This record gives sequence, C-alpha cells and structure tokens, in this order.
Amino acid sequence: GCGGGTSSSSSSGSRASRPRAASGMRSGLRHPRHQLHNGSRDDSFLSTISESTRSSDSTSTEEKQSRDSKITVLDGSQIEVFSESPERDPRAQYDVLKDFRALLSKYGAEASEQMAQVLRQNGFDKPLETQRRAVPLVMSAFTDEQKRFITIQGAPQCGKTSALVLGILGEAGPELPGLRAVVLSTCATGEFKKYFDMCAGAGPLRLECFEGVQRRVCFEGLAPDPDSAIAGVDPLEDLQRLSTALATGAPAMVFGHPTRVLPLLREAPSWGVGLGNVQVLALDDAEETIRVGLMDEVCEVCTILRHFSRHRLRHIILSQFLSHEAKSMIRCLRNSLLRQQNLFGIRAHRTQARAKSVNHYYAVAPRTRWPAMLAALHHALSLPSGIIFDDASPEARAQARTALRAHGVTASVWNALQEQGSGARAAARDGANAAPRGPSFHLMPSDLVVLRVDLPQVRCVLHFEVPRRELSVYGLRLLCLEQTEPKKGGGRKAGGTSARPLSVLFVEGEDVVRELERTFHVKMQSVPTEMLVG
Repeated sequence: GCGGGTSSSSSSGSRASRPRAASGMRSGLRHPRHQLHNGSRDDSFLSTISESTRSSDSTSTEEKQSRDSKITVLDGSQIEVFSESPERDPRAQYDVLKDFRALLSKYGAEASEQMAQVLRQNGFDKPLETQRRAVPLVMSAFTDEQKRFITIQGAPQCGKTSALVLGILGEAGPELPGLRAVVLSTCATGEFKKYFDMCAGAGPLRLECFEGVQRRVCFEGLAPDPDSAIAGVDPLEDLQRLSTALATGAPAMVFGHPTRVLPLLREAPSWGVGLGNVQVLALDDAEETIRVGLMDEVCEVCTILRHFSRHRLRHIILSQFLSHEAKSMIRCLRNSLLRQQNLFGIRAHRTQARAKSVNHYYAVAPRTRWPAMLAALHHALSLPSGIIFDDASPEARAQARTALRAHGVTASVWNALQEQGSGARAAARDGANAAPRGPSFHLMPSDLVVLRVDLPQVRCVLHFEVPRRELSVYGLRLLCLEQTEPKKGGGRKAGGTSARPLSVLFVEGEDVVRELERTFHVKMQSVPTEMLVG
C-alpha cells in the first residue's frame, strides 16, 4: 500500500473542477465531510452498513457457500475467489506461476524469454509466493467469466501490485481492441507505472495513467479534501489523451485515482470512447480507498462499466490485511455486485427514498405484447407523457416504436447518447404541455441516468425490462421523475392518475419484481388485467 498522504473532501455543492455531469453529486450532504471513523465517513450511507454484515465474519456459513476458494499463501497472504455460481468442488486447484517465461507464452518463446530477462534485470529472478498464486488468477479474470470477484490481501512488498500488472500484461492481448481494464488507486507513488514500464513492449497493451496529485503538506485537525487529489487537473485534457490513445485500436488499460477516473468515464461515451470491451475493474490498496472515503466513487465507476461493457465485469480487490470494518464494506460490495442483495453506492439511500415516493406498477407478458398493453393502459389511466427505458437494442426500440404507433400512441426513439438529452427534454416538454393529440412516449436506453447527466423531470417512467445483473438501474431511472410535494387531502388529478409520479415495469417473468421490491423496499402493484385489454 502507499500509506496515507491521500485525503478525502467536502461534500457540498458542485465541484467546479469536474465536468458538468458531475455537478451536484453530493447536494444535500453535510459540509464538510467528516474525518473517517471506523472505516467509513459518517455523512455517507457507508456508515449504515447493516448489523447483519457487521456482526458476521469472513468464516460465516453463507460466505463459505458462496466462495469458490480461499488460498493462504506461504508468506501469509490470503486470496479468495467468489463467483455467482460457486464451483461444486471448493478444493479446485488453480494454476501456479512457476516461471516468468509462462507469462507471455501466448506470444511465443522469444517474447517469453525477453520478459523473463527483463524481470531478472530488475531483481525478479523467480516469482514471489504471492505472485505465483495471484498472477494466474488475474490472467483468468480475462478468460473465465465465472471468477467474478477476487480479493488479494497481503503485507506491503509481498508482490500484490506487481502480480496485478503482470497478470493483465500477460493476458490482455490484441484479440479485443480498446480499453480492457480499469485500475483504481489512491496511490501517487508511481509504483504501478514502474512495474508496467519495466515490461514495456513485451506485449501490445498500452497504459494511460491518471493518478492523483500527491499532497506534500498535511495539517492536523484540518478536514481532508478529496479535490486536492485532482488539483490543477484539466478533465478535458484527460479526455483528449485517452481518446487519442485508444484511436489506434490497440488494447489499453487505465490506471488512476477514483476522483479523476470517474469524470473521465462519465464523459468518455459522449466522446466516442468505447467501454464495451472492458473486462476487469481492479481496486489497488482498498483499505486506503475506504479510509479516505472514496468507495462511493469506486461504486459509480463500477456502475458505468457494468452498464456499457459487453462483457460480464470481473472485480479484483487488492489490499493490505483488511480491518473488520473494511471487510464488512467489501462484503457489502461483493454481495451487491454478485447477488443483488443490496444497493451499494452513494445514491443508495437517495434512490430508495425516491422509490418510496412513487406509485409502482408492473405487468408480466411476452415482450411482443408490451406495446399493446401500454396502449391499453394509457387509454385506461390517461398516462402523462414520459420516458420508456429499454436497454435491449436499437432494433428492439425501433420495433417498439412502430408497434406503439400502430396502436395510436405517439412514440419516438433516441438511440445515440448525443441525442438522448434532446429526447429527455422533449419528454419533459410534452409532459408540461398537454398536446392536443395526446401524450408522447420517448424510447431510449439508460445511458443518461447511468452517466448522471442532468435529466429534465417527467411524471411517468416506463420500463421495458430492467437489467437483471444491475437492478440498481431501476432506481437510477426513477431519478427522472419529478418530485411532488405532498398535499393535504391527497386525491387524484383530473387525468385519472395519482398525483404521485408513476413507474410502470413490463417484464416477462415475475421473479425480478420480487427482487426489486426487496432491493428498494417498495410494494409493486400488478396492473389489473381489464386495463390491459385494448
């Protein structure tokens, strides 16, 4: 680990040094962020980890059942491997790196020998104990989608960071172009880049570093400031550098500070920087990241990558030996990612609170019937104009638009990220002005809400499915709904709909409805069958 020169920052208002999309990220939170206590900051949802996760330890029966393997290395390091569907044999053997020549074996004997020679010149005659075990696991993360969550804990200088670098270098080849891995770290010592440069040229992978600024002076008693890590950084220059680096089509990875990488990834899709081939998200020095209160940023990076990547994202967590509080936090993160057991991110409480202020409905039927059901529902309830979120494909959205129009419902499609903002504004405008021809529905993917682009507020959000492996997207979509002040006497508006905003989910199976109810602590009502008959 790098130790603690890094710091965390105030929570108020918009951050001037970040792109527009990042503004208002922590509106409503207290200012400034308090010094961390017991592994989380007390103005964040992270300090409210459930008692069940605090009281359980790493040897709980549930954890043992969900873990593929736990390896204790000879030097004392511990490696744990988790997946959504654990292997039947918990004693399954994993590869061991016996010689550095095996690292680049896929590129031929000459490249393998060159790699071994370079490492010998830098003092690595043979793999360290942690490297022997960790490097093959890191490499397998690019090829085995089942190994979804790997944690590596060990003492400083045991070889954790170098194992991460070597594993990524050894496996991320030219078979997939563009960004392949993102590594987040609060470290500003250049250790990661040093290991990469040591082997530069051995493989096709490129590295782009966006490290935080090392603060040289610390004052006791002064609240830490997270923006100090990106002081003087120009986000536009970062975007231009990343865009230029990926223009060649060569495989690449990004290493950087969470507060610098997050705004970079928020803006990347609108710049045409593809995130579709990202396979691995790694967190170096997790204990320090938790200590300075940056897990919220890590979670948001994770949400963006999981939404835009065409692959099932694998997660690698490196740390010195985790404290009890840090273990609880990592466990919450893992259960959120692999088992959808909770919401984990700075907007967890915000989205749950918004969900409780919304009327939730759902309808179960084959996808081909959804447009007709929506049309019938509109005729029965006089739905206001709104957004239909559909992450299936541009072709599926076009088919839905055609079907809706055939049933007399005005609908439009906004596929490209650059045009989705226009679609959202059109939805808000249609909702505010009652059109003589009736409401309009605007079909689009969830890109804008995942990237936190400021969306105009609407009174009705419809969902053509919800991503099963990222249920939190349902909550992000609800943030598009206007907030209504409760009025005395309640009642219903003239159009027949409740004064509360509406969320209507169309799904092919009812199981996801129950999962959403558990996740957001809401009750979803089934739409009466008679309303769905046109």
